[in-house]
Amino acid sequence: MDKIEENYKSYIVKMHDHVEILTQDDIYLPALIFHAHRESRGVILLCPGLGIPKEFYVSYCKYLQEQNYDVLIFDYRGLGEAHLKDQTGRINLIEWAIQDIPACINYLRERHPDKKLFFFGHSIGGQIAGLVPNFHLVDKAVFFCSTGGHSASFDFPVNVFSFIMFYIQIPLVTKFFGYLPKGMTYRGVAIAKGVAQQWAKISRHPKYFLGFIGNLIPKAYYDQVNQPILWLSFTDDKIGTTRALRFMMDHYTNAEISKERIDPQKEGLPRIGHSGFFNSSKGKQLWHLPLEFIK
Repeated sequence: MDKIEENYKSYIVKMHDHVEILTQDDIYLPALIFHAHRESRGVILLCPGLGIPKEFYVSYCKYLQEQNYDVLIFDYRGLGEAHLKDQTGRINLIEWAIQDIPACINYLRERHPDKKLFFFGHSIGGQIAGLVPNFHLVDKAVFFCSTGGHSASFDFPVNVFSFIMFYIQIPLVTKFFGYLPKGMTYRGVAIAKGVAQQWAKISRHPKYFLGFIGNLIPKAYYDQVNQPILWLSFTDDKIGTTRALRFMMDHYTNAEISKERIDPQKEGLPRIGHSGFFNSSKGKQLWHLPLEFIK
């Protein structure tokens, strides 16, 4: 991710503001705000995938900004070097849903009370939306490659790899290092021990997040989500199998779900996979789709 930061360093300084979002439990989340070039059409909260820093999404945020949307992109707690040492013991994955995302929603609602608020969730961002207590403040949502995480949802050899990762690699590596290092068992940046271990624990359960309601998770709101949702997925996403997608969609029993499953090869595009949509050299041709939905 150093290359991403280097490529966009000058652009970041000029094109958006650096802010910190304060959560209810007194954690500061680093964030970037992109302001619409002209009169704002609405406000977009972009929630990253697991282990992916906010800088990865800068190109797409710039595009949304050029289409006259205000955009907030942030880092969850426990991501990167900042939270790996002094706060490892008190950071976990569930707090992303019950603390981090709600704080960002409140931040945007307070500053843009009269604007439509749109939730863009990549991967885990869409998975945990139904655990967010103030999700009712969102007008519409777009989920990108949001799937179930249990190994039984995947095809061979990804099912075998994910089984080994969640049962063996993550527990051993986090015990040895005290956190999950970059590139050791997955492609994201380093994440805190509590986040990684909880991710593995939840992924080992066949019901995924629903297996921990009333235990790790105080309450779920999946059945209360009734907003329109566009669910984008790609046929070359190795963890975006039909089973994994259906499993997660079934959580949102009362939402108005529109499905858009794209075969990049048929569209004449390079491989999109799980995260390529946000890469300007891969997914730019498709960037208009979420905006057509929210308009």
